[in-house]
Amino acid sequence: MRYLFLHVLPPLLLIFGPLAHATESEPKNTAKVLTIGNSFAENSIRFLPELARSGGKQLVLFRANLGGHSLQQHVEYLETFSADPLNPKGSPYKASTTAGGDGKKISLQEALRSDAWDVVTIQQVSHLSPQYETYQPYAGKLIEFIKKHAPQARILIHETWAYPSDCTRYKDPATPYLKDPETMYQNVKAAYGQLSKETGLGMIRVGDAFHSVMTGPDPIRLHGINKDGTGDFHANANGQFLGAAMFYEAVFNDSVLDNPFLPNEVTPEVARRLRDVAHATPVR
Repeated sequence: MRYLFLHVLPPLLLIFGPLAHATESEPKNTAKVLTIGNSFAENSIRFLPELARSGGKQLVLFRANLGGHSLQQHVEYLETFSADPLNPKGSPYKASTTAGGDGKKISLQEALRSDAWDVVTIQQVSHLSPQYETYQPYAGKLIEFIKKHAPQARILIHETWAYPSDCTRYKDPATPYLKDPETMYQNVKAAYGQLSKETGLGMIRVGDAFHSVMTGPDPIRLHGINKDGTGDFHANANGQFLGAAMFYEAVFNDSVLDNPFLPNEVTPEVARRLRDVAHATPVR
C-alpha cells in the first residue's frame, strides 16, 4: 500500500520513533529529507516512510519531484522565481502531497527554507542521464542554490537506473546511448560518477544496485510492465523497495538488513535479497 502524507509549511513531522541525536558516523534516528527530481525519485522513496517507521525512525519528507523533469527544468524554475517571485511558473512544487489534494504551490527556495533539512538529493531525468553534457551547468547551479538556502543539508546525488531490455526506448536510432541496458548503465554510471567526482558529493548508487540485481545470478524483475506487454522504465514494487532500502541506509546511516517492513507486492525472499544488495552498495 502506498502512503502519501500531508506536507505543508512548516512540513509535517512524521513520527515513527523516539527522538535521538547522533554523530555523522553513527546511525541516526531522525532525518529530514528533501528530494529534487522526477518520477524516478518518487519510485525510490515510495517505501521510505514505511521503512523508517518499521526501523523506529523519525522522518520528515518533502518531494520536490515533477514527472519527466530534468536538472535544467528545475533550475529554470528557481531562476524564474528569483527574477519574479510573483510569477507562478517559478513555484511549481506542491506543499501538500495528500492524495487528491491540490496543495499550495511553492518555489524551491521556499521548500528549502521550510525546514532544517538533513539531506537534499538531486537526480537527472532518465533519458538524459547517460549524457554528462546535459548535467552542466545546471547541476552546479542547483547545488549552489541548495547550499545557499539549506546550508546545513548534506547534498547527495541520486544515481538512476538503466531501462529493462524489453523497453521500447532502446529502439530509437536517435539515442545510441540508449542502445541496450548494459550500454545505458555504463553511460549513466560514468555520467553520475563524473558529477560526483567534480562536485565532491556522495552518491546513492541506486543504478549500481539495479544493475547488480539485473545481471547477477537469478535476476529479479525490478521494472514495471506496460499494458501492451513492453517494459516500463519505471520501477515496479521490487525496484521501489530496493531504492527505498538504499535511501534508508543513506539518510539514516543505518543497516536495512533487519528492517521488518515488507510491501504486500514483494515476497520475503526477494525482500531479503534486495536488502542484502542495498546494504552492500553504500554511498560513495
